[in-house]
Parts: sequence; C-alpha cells; structure tokens
Amino acid sequence: MKYIDILTEHEALSSKQTGSQFRISVLSNITTNQIKEILELSLFQEGINAAVQFGQFDNLVQDSAHQSEYDAVLVFWEVCETRDWLSTKIDLLSDLELEALYVHLVNSIDLMLKNLCNTRAVVFNRFSGRLFSDNALNKTRLEMLADRLNVYLEKIKPSNVTLVDLDRVYSIIGIRKCTNWRDYYNTKALYSVDFFQSYVTHILPIFKSITGNIKKALILDCDNTLWSGVLGEDGLGGIDMSSSTQAGKLFSEVQRIICSLRKQGVIIGLCSKNNEHEVNEVFASHPDMQLKSFDITIKKINWKDKVDNLEAIADELNIGLDSLVFIDDSEFELESVKSRLPAVAAYKVPVRLDSYPALLREISSSCFSMSGTIEDARRTDMYREQIARNNAKAEFKNIDDYISSLCLEVHVARNSCEVISRVTQMSQRTNQFNLTTIRYTDREISDRVKSQEFDIFTLSAADKFGDYGVTGLCILENLGRDQTVNIDSFLMSCRIIGRGIEYVFFDNIVEWIEQQNVESITARYTSSGRNGQVKNFYDELGFDCTSCQGKSKDYQVSVRDYRSRNIGYIGVTCDY
Repeated sequence: MKYIDILTEHEALSSKQTGSQFRISVLSNITTNQIKEILELSLFQEGINAAVQFGQFDNLVQDSAHQSEYDAVLVFWEVCETRDWLSTKIDLLSDLELEALYVHLVNSIDLMLKNLCNTRAVVFNRFSGRLFSDNALNKTRLEMLADRLNVYLEKIKPSNVTLVDLDRVYSIIGIRKCTNWRDYYNTKALYSVDFFQSYVTHILPIFKSITGNIKKALILDCDNTLWSGVLGEDGLGGIDMSSSTQAGKLFSEVQRIICSLRKQGVIIGLCSKNNEHEVNEVFASHPDMQLKSFDITIKKINWKDKVDNLEAIADELNIGLDSLVFIDDSEFELESVKSRLPAVAAYKVPVRLDSYPALLREISSSCFSMSGTIEDARRTDMYREQIARNNAKAEFKNIDDYISSLCLEVHVARNSCEVISRVTQMSQRTNQFNLTTIRYTDREISDRVKSQEFDIFTLSAADKFGDYGVTGLCILENLGRDQTVNIDSFLMSCRIIGRGIEYVFFDNIVEWIEQQNVESITARYTSSGRNGQVKNFYDELGFDCTSCQGKSKDYQVSVRDYRSRNIGYIGVTCDY
C-alpha cells in the first residue's frame, strides 16, 4: 500500500473513531514519523481508537520518565545511532572505548526500564546491526554489540515489556526494501514505508491482546480445507492428507498447526456441508489424520446454511461472532459469511496450496492470544463439558432444578499471586459480563496484588461435569477516605453466567468489605458495545445510580443496606 493511500484511508477512518483513545508513545533515536498513520490506521481497522504521539528525537531515557499518561510505549532504540553515526565509526573504536559504550548503554537501559515500570505495555525492539552488515561474511562489531545488549535485555526484561525481533521483520520483506539510505543520511529516517507496514503487522497482536480484540475459536470446513478432495465423491480412501504426497503433506502440516492451536487454548470447531457419520469415520479411522475427535469442541456437519451454523456455534459456545475465525475453500460460502456476518474473520484456502500453511501461521499469530494459562490447556475440555451441561439441561423442565442438580462449588481467593496470568487474561478477553472492560497487563495486576490500595478477588468454580477453572474477577480500590471502596472491575467468564454464581461471588466480597468496617461501595458500569447484558447488574443488586454521563453510570450503596441473595444450592469456600 502506497503511503499516499495510507494517508487517504487514515483521514477517512480517523473522523469515525469513537470512545476513549488508546494512546501510544513512540520513543526513538531515529526518525519514525511515518509510523504514526500506519499504526493508527491498522488499529482503526481493528476497532481500536488509537492515537500515536512522539517523544523528543534521541531523548529516550529522559522522555521515558514522562510516559504515565500512555497506554503503551514503543521503543525504537537503534544500535547504529547509540552514538552519533556509530555504524560508520564503530570499527575505529578501541576495545576499551567499545566496552565503555556497552556499560553506558546498559546503565541507560536500566534507567529507561525503571522509568517505564508503571507503563501498561512497553514494546521494545531488540537491537540489530543487520542492516549495516548484509555483505559481511562474519559478524561485525555492530552486530556483536547488538547481541550483547539483547542478552542483557532478555536477562532483566520486566513483565510489562515485549521484545520484538527486528531481524524477523527484515526477513519478511528483505533487507533492501526495509531501508531508505538517502533519507537516513539526510534526516536519520532509516526505515522505509514498506518496513513500517510489515513491522506494524508484526506487532499488531500485542495491541489487540491488550485491548481485548482477540479471537477465541477457529472454525473449519472439511473438504479441501482439512484434506484434499471431496469426501462425498472421493470416499474415505480418495481424500488425501498424507505427508508423503505433494498435496497431502500441505494439509498434514495445516492439521499439525491446528493441533498446536488447540493445545494453546484455541477452540477448534467444524462447519461443513457433509454427512456427519462420514466425517466422523474420517476422524476415527483415516490413518493420516493428525486431528482427532478430542481436538474438536463443536461440530455443525449438515446441509444447512453455514451462516446459520456459525451463529449456532457462537450461541452454543456463548461467545460473540467477533470471536470466530472461519476457513473455507468455497468463495461462495465465504462471500455469504462476509456479507451476512461481517464480525466473523473469514479466510479462503489459497489457490496455491503451498501458501496454505503460511496463511494459517499468519492467522495464528495475528488472531489468537497465546498466554499459556492452565485454563488454556483445558479449554477444549471445558467447552466440551459445557456442551454436556447444555444437553443435561434439556432433561429438566425447571431451570432451578437443573442448576441445583449441577452440585456447584465455588472458591473465592484474595490477592493470589499464583493466578496473575489468568487474571490478566480474563481482563483482556472477557467482553460480555464485564462491567467496565478495563484491560490490564501482568505487571499492572502484579502491582495491584502487592499494593495496599487494591484487593483482587478471584473465583474458581466446579460442578459434577468438571472444573471451570478461574472464571471470576473483582478488583477493589481502597479509596482511603470516608470508609469507601470502589469496584474497579467486576467480570465473569461467559461459561458460568446464568447460574447465580455472580451473585454468590458478589455477596462474599461484600461480606469481606463489611468485615473491614467499610461503610459504602461505589461502582461504575461503562458500555463497551458488547456488555449490554450487564447494564442493569448494579441496579439488580440494590445500588443507587448517582450519575449517568455518556456511556457510563455511577453507583453507590451503603454496606448495611446491601441485601445478600442467600443462594443455597452453591457451596462456597474462601481463602482470605
């Protein structure tokens, strides 16, 4: 995309942005002005109202002390300019001079990261000398300096910092397309527009994860998507996914990637026009299938409209359509999905099959959050257990009898360091039952767990079908005045909504608050466009609305006036 086209589209979209801004600061020792519109446009297209601003040129350490107002900081600290025109002078430095420069840079890195310790997210580009050594047979002194600095960065990197390997970005488009040497020697503008576009694509998942704009489920067609051939025409022996054939080995690799995604917590589903018993036979008996039945959480294998099936999948999983990624080989089916379900991210199997594994890897890196919690490893089992619950529900005429039959047990914990990653993940992923949709990083949650100003409550739940894991979060802010606490965040996983657990959780938190001799509780509901189902939650709990402005409503309740629901069919244990 040409830069003039980027500017035109940016101008068109910028006027349509609503809601609070996601503010990003760029600190750099090179000229990076062109990244502003490229990064903002990419985030606009993801529904994120971004605003990019720049620190003073080559003033990184000093500027790092003044970044508290930003949601994220992006650091372009190029080793070639750690000393003016170092790329041309480094070979003239003595070993002692080079060591002194290294020590100075290490001390500067320490100071910068200390200054940025309270920033929500820091994207720090790893040092690289690759652009200045493409003709060298051996590593140059600039590369060796960059390597030493990177080793140090990896060693001391705080949890709020994500390191980005620029060499990977260079490899995508090629060294020569990354640079604009005339501009570099004239204005210190090292990078080309092509580089910035590739770089932004590379780091976009970081910002999508921070803001909760991630996908949860990968839904796939079968014929010519999971295997080569049409099952209904070619039969079990005629479809190909063998690692020993030209076409089959590509589908075999695709299946291995899908298996890896399942292990990392992505929900895998099927949406295919086929006879279900024939597809089941493929999964059960075809010797070349990498995917197995236990990898699949949900199936819609029938001759119904795929749009209807995708809607049913989202409904049964209790996730939004915007959480789905759909892959099919049919242009007709994809156009129908794109036009009628624009929230679904729909991708076509490439005509050139050798591009198919690369497409799936790209989808994997750009759509899904790989946070690695215990809940991720069990996600397929959890949703399968949820389907079993739904099937059991049909046996009861009375919803209360059904819920009572589940034998629900919950555990409430306070300020547990063991679940910080899961707490962060819930804040970033939960959209429907989330009263404020405030997103947090690991560092922010860790700081709040240790702080006297906050208390973090988590809820774990289980029933006769299985363990839901950590599925509830409440962050209390101790205001320290007028014996009042504020509910900073209250959210629940969609998997446990509708069982009364949210009320039991809230009742126990209020009970703890009362034990602290607190007199009143304040709270806020902020509409995000996806949390409408909880807009009256505080009203139902007996809170009084004290103000209503724009998308937000403020509430307050006296602790002595709060009335517990006293739900008796849920067992409760507490750890606080």
